[in-house]
Amino acid sequence: VSVDPAGKLFCSHGLDCVNTLIPTGVENREHYFEGLPAKDDPLFAACYGRAEPRHSYYKTLGKKYISTYNFCLANILRKYGSDGKRIYADLMPRRLRSWGFNTMGNWSFPENYRNKKFPYAISLNPQRPPI
Repeated sequence: VSVDPAGKLFCSHGLDCVNTLIPTGVENREHYFEGLPAKDDPLFAACYGRAEPRHSYYKTLGKKYISTYNFCLANILRKYGSDGKRIYADLMPRRLRSWGFNTMGNWSFPENYRNKKFPYAISLNPQRPPI
């Protein structure tokens, strides 16, 4: 049970991780992913990145960082173009409502809750100030 801004109780029914920030490790596995765009492609360059290895296969490589590709972001850019992240953030509240959800949870893409179009819940960390 949650409390709305007016202090009224309501039952929160939402999703965590409404975001585009989930990259896939592609280092040493590029052949698994046919047709990845070139790293310098103007639309998809933002989909390439690097991350600390979290899965056992990548930990055995002994590298501090591995190459990644963000397929979720790539699909959004493919559908909506270079302004896809903003369009996605604008569409998500309407989509979530249509699916019967009334809140967006932790680890959601910041643009999705900063636009204040949909109730959200985040973790409070005493070590750093909230958004």
